[in-house]
Amino acid sequence: MWWCLVLGAGCAPRWSAEVGDGVTVQRAHALKQGAGPLTELSFELLVTAEDGAPVDCDGQELDLDVVIHLADGSTVPVKAKDLQVRCEDEAVADVSLVLDNSGSQAGVLGEVREGSTRLVDTVLGTGGRVSLVRASTFSQPLTDVTEDEGTLLEAIDGMFVNAGWTALWDAVRMGNETLEAAPSPDPTPACLTRRSAELVLFTNGVDNNSDEARLTRDGAGDGVDTTLEDVLALAVQGAPTPIHTIGLGDDLDSQLLAEISAATGGGHLAVQRGEAIDAAFELVATWVGEQRRVCTEVELPACEPVEVEITYDFRGKRKCNQGLGNGWEGCDPGDSNHTNPSNDEPDSPGRGNGDPQSDAAGTGPDELVEIHGTQTVVVVVPCDEEG
Repeated sequence: MWWCLVLGAGCAPRWSAEVGDGVTVQRAHALKQGAGPLTELSFELLVTAEDGAPVDCDGQELDLDVVIHLADGSTVPVKAKDLQVRCEDEAVADVSLVLDNSGSQAGVLGEVREGSTRLVDTVLGTGGRVSLVRASTFSQPLTDVTEDEGTLLEAIDGMFVNAGWTALWDAVRMGNETLEAAPSPDPTPACLTRRSAELVLFTNGVDNNSDEARLTRDGAGDGVDTTLEDVLALAVQGAPTPIHTIGLGDDLDSQLLAEISAATGGGHLAVQRGEAIDAAFELVATWVGEQRRVCTEVELPACEPVEVEITYDFRGKRKCNQGLGNGWEGCDPGDSNHTNPSNDEPDSPGRGNGDPQSDAAGTGPDELVEIHGTQTVVVVVPCDEEG
């Protein structure tokens, strides 16, 4: 998913070709179920309206058709009655927040801190956990995955800008390592209740030091040369890690960030002004918390890649006016800024009327969303223990 976000001005939504209809397949993976013949197959669906607003679970209608294509050319259809689906508007997730803190961020550090704090508050508020990674000349984790708000806010407040290069891919890899190392609150979680692990990357530049080619002091860095291919292959407990990206300004490769997000099951926001950073983090936080998980068990050959063809027919309503903050254009969530009317809802009780009670209540029109389409993802079936 690819959206453009400009504070105080509209811009047409742009979509990457892979997910042009507003449904993104995430974390598709397979797990062998003991020594038996069954394989657990699961994936998640992120459903959004055209402007990026997530779609409510309440009142949704979702019809799924899943067909598995094997390497020998045969197919395994999965019956609808064998698909378990769980939808949550505030799902519990572990998130690694990777922040570009190189010298180019000097003018927007305050906005980055504010947006990061908002995302941390949202994730922790649903019972999730967060880690923080600083991307700079030599990237480094600032915290492990934790639910301790004080630790995270102290790390955010202590971030500083230092002139230098940007080991961006190193930072993304390190963020995923914190997710992989995090102890599970439930050592044997059921498929439908297993928490997601996702990564949020904010940058206004490009990677130019993950191979440590521009060393400035001896002994710095961890000695690992992270490539873009490494980033695209990141996973936690076998499930591909969705990488949501926020790109600021014009001195970066927005197309590349969008492709990374599309390839990993994340979303991308192109932000043109520093003032819009907070709203961008707020929107990404809603993506992390929105979850439609699909689980099934099927007999599949071990140690082989299979293609999972997912056809969906969806009807639902996007979330609007939820009293979260400044929000994003096209779906004002109704904040407490009663003196600054929203340009997208001038006559609504979101921000336009300046009514504190209406704003806090978060009333406003919901928009019907209808999405139909098919996506295919490749999943590698694990080997049997003896394989």
